Amino acid sequence: MQTLNSIKRQKYNGNIHVIIIDDGSIDGSLELLKSMCFDSRTMLLERCHNGKSFALNEALKCVRTDYVITIDSDTFLHSSAIQSIMNKLLNSNENTVATAGCLFVQNAKKSFVTKLQQWDYTLGIFGVKLYQGNYGSTLVAQGAFSAYKTNFVRQCGGWQNCVGEDIVLTWDLLSRGYSINFAKDAIAFTNVPETLKGLFKQRKRWARGMIEAFKKVKVITSKKLKFKSRFLMSFNVFFPFVDLALLIFVPLGVIFLAFNNPLLIGWLTLFVLLFGMLLCLVIEIRRGKVLKKVECKLEKRSILSFVFYILFYAFILAPWCLIGYIKELVNVKKEW
Repeated sequence: MQTLNSIKRQKYNGNIHVIIIDDGSIDGSLELLKSMCFDSRTMLLERCHNGKSFALNEALKCVRTDYVITIDSDTFLHSSAIQSIMNKLLNSNENTVATAGCLFVQNAKKSFVTKLQQWDYTLGIFGVKLYQGNYGSTLVAQGAFSAYKTNFVRQCGGWQNCVGEDIVLTWDLLSRGYSINFAKDAIAFTNVPETLKGLFKQRKRWARGMIEAFKKVKVITSKKLKFKSRFLMSFNVFFPFVDLALLIFVPLGVIFLAFNNPLLIGWLTLFVLLFGMLLCLVIEIRRGKVLKKVECKLEKRSILSFVFYILFYAFILAPWCLIGYIKELVNVKKEW
């Protein structure tokens, strides 16, 4: 209900038509929704449990507007979020067909795991999208909060039945020569996994989604894919090797270095950490300016979790990402 309330409180200069899709929930959500009074601009769809992509495509059939925004049920919008994301999409060139919103963590105080992800969303994910968006090549218009030109989503056949349906749709649009940007001031908050088990499961799914995108979208042979998009996508090819290095070679290098053997890692490697922290500072300054502009404040973040994020976060996630890559490459049955 928090999601619906945040939509109602939007300061938007236009009409908002809401389509709610209940995909076979068993937690009482459907009964609660049925008990609510909606106006003529709100539609409730009840569907069997056929997966997120099926639910999205069913809702897409009911869309009668030129633009469509996807919002997850655990996403809470800042009061100016829809105005900001639509301003970005409408004021971009006509080749831009989608805009990714800016997500931060809503349940940061729940556990140390959520505090780590708070830094990931404010530094890692925000920083990457900020860079990619400048080139009209945002590689993930996340399903939790993104805006699309409706006809172009239909042109792609909607969302495919896969683990990373939002990644595949994004890459499909890019492979057709379109641009996708990032609205850094379209702020929304999402719930993240509160346990390591939940975080590992999520990152395995994200890793599978990336491999799915390579398998389902012919980005290598696409003649319409812009060079800047192809260049940014090419970095993803190295992610499995980076995670493998983090899992095997970096720990070995640290052990060797402890015995004064710089075979894999030398003391100069410490400058990489310093550079990383400098980069974090730059991103933090940019993020702070954005939040000040829309009068939005984040919860206070833990310095201890920041240190842990810088030193260990990537190492902890590496093995689970590798499992995700491998499962998708050998076509293990998918788990949502």
